[in-house]
Amino acid sequence: MVVFDSGSNGYRNFLLPLAYEDDLVQRAVSVVAAFHMAPQRPDLLPVAEKGLSSIIQRLRADAFAGESNKVFSMSTWATVILLLVGETVTGSQDFVHLYPMLTNLLSHNEVLAPELTLVQRRFLLQQSRMYVVHFVSINLELI
Repeated sequence: MVVFDSGSNGYRNFLLPLAYEDDLVQRAVSVVAAFHMAPQRPDLLPVAEKGLSSIIQRLRADAFAGESNKVFSMSTWATVILLLVGETVTGSQDFVHLYPMLTNLLSHNEVLAPELTLVQRRFLLQQSRMYVVHFVSINLELI
């Protein structure tokens, strides 16, 4: 998930171990991998699309359930980042659902994922900023 893989690869050192422990993150990794492999394995495309839809539905249900510990968690933040990575690979139209989720998470930084270590938080913030800056630059080009 990175161009240059090094010892400080947050995807390898943080998100993949998290996926081993967290079902939602695991599903996001699987969906992104299926989208990535779909050009060679077209049979994976419907599976990936169904999985993505299911994850987005769950994130939205969690948001409307009013349980802040589910919404502002490390799991939710990591899942949204992973799905946005997948969007950059596939060019799908689901960016319009995921980007507002990310900006909403970031706007509640004071309660967002208190269980994160400083290194984990920095990694997710860096990845988040990459999408925010990218989206803003795209919109400025359209003006």
